[in-house]
Amino acid sequence: MKIALIGMSGCFKTSAGKVVAEHLNLEFCDLDSLIEYESGHKISEIFSKYGESRFRDLESKTLEKICTKDNILIATGGGVILDAQNMVLLKNYTKIWLNSDVGAIYSRLKDDDTRPLLNKDKYNSLQQIYNQRVDIYSKYANITINNSELDAAQTVESIIEILKKLQQL
Repeated sequence: MKIALIGMSGCFKTSAGKVVAEHLNLEFCDLDSLIEYESGHKISEIFSKYGESRFRDLESKTLEKICTKDNILIATGGGVILDAQNMVLLKNYTKIWLNSDVGAIYSRLKDDDTRPLLNKDKYNSLQQIYNQRVDIYSKYANITINNSELDAAQTVESIIEILKKLQQL
C-alpha cells in the first residue's frame, strides 16, 4: 500500500498521517521533516538562505528517494503538487487531498511563524496560495476529504473509513 497525503499546510497531513500509518502498519514519512534532517536546515532557513527554487529541488530529490518504498504513507509538503514530475513519482500512490477552507487553515496556523510562504497578512497569503493550488490538488487527488470542520483525530477516522470503503484495508 502506498498513500500520499496532499494539501495545504495546516490540514493535518503530518499529525493525521502518523496515526493512520501506525493504524495500517505502514512506514510513515513526513517529507518536510526528512528534507530538514537530510539538509541540516529548517525549511524556513532553506527558503531564506537559498530560495524557494532550491527548496523545491530538495523536495523533488527527497521524494524520488522515498518513492521507491512500498507500504508507506507520505505526508507531503503543501507545494509538492507544483512540480508535475513529483506527481509522476506519486503516480502509483493513493493520493488523499486533505482539503480545508482558508478560514479553517488560518485558525490552525495564525500563531505559527515557521511557514516561509506566509507573510504578515497570513489570511491573504493563505487565500492566494490556496487559489493557486486548489485546481492542482483537485487534478491529482484520488480521494478528497474536506476536513475544514474536523480535528486531527476526526481526520484520521475519515481517512481510515474511506480506505475501508475502497477495500484497501
